[in-house]
Amino acid sequence: MRLFLTSISFLSRIPVPMGWQVSRDEDFLRLPRWFWLAGLLIGGVNGLIAAGATPFLPVTMVAAIAACIQIIITGAFHEDGFADVADAMGGYTRERRFEIMRDPRLGTFGVSALAAVILLRFAGYVHLGGLASWSLPVFLILIGGWSRWASVLVLQILPYAHPQGKGIGKGLRPAGWLVIASSAAILSGLTWFWNPIWLAALVPGLALAVLVSCTLFRRVFGSVNGDCLGATCIASELFALIAIVMATG
Repeated sequence: MRLFLTSISFLSRIPVPMGWQVSRDEDFLRLPRWFWLAGLLIGGVNGLIAAGATPFLPVTMVAAIAACIQIIITGAFHEDGFADVADAMGGYTRERRFEIMRDPRLGTFGVSALAAVILLRFAGYVHLGGLASWSLPVFLILIGGWSRWASVLVLQILPYAHPQGKGIGKGLRPAGWLVIASSAAILSGLTWFWNPIWLAALVPGLALAVLVSCTLFRRVFGSVNGDCLGATCIASELFALIAIVMATG
């Protein structure tokens, strides 16, 4: 339970008392195995807010609120990684790319990438909100788990860069294939229970996001770090969102 609560604190701004979290570094490194479940809870908070706003506001306003809450609840944790990776694409060498990612300032690539994320989220959320009153809240819950699951899968496939660095996620250990398979089965069951068509769209969407992430990170960085995992979360959400919009449009 402490690992799960620490994962919530790690991935979001949801307040978790320090006494409820793990205190040993050895335990902290095992957090990835709980990311998918923490993601479901984080997505659940946003989903409940969206569900509460739906009866009182137009779809476009609910979509905008959900997009904002998505950033607020995590402190733009994953968006920051996505923007840093986008900025790093301007580097000509592997060392220079890592140097750019460590720079706290955002460049044109990063700002443009964030703008694209917000636009795609808003458009997709508006579409989901128009399907049924619970479509958007359920998506926010499910993608909260699926996007973190995808990042853990990438961490399982590629080596972690700079384990002795200063990043908050330095040296995170892969969750293991058993955890990845069992969590995927649970998430698949939840998705199928809501709508089998969603599951049929999510699987290829997430597979493509993981494939693109692994190929890009292996070629450009030779490994992954915390920024890459955050970027994978965002990419997985967007690929899944687009896939569901295509399947339900």
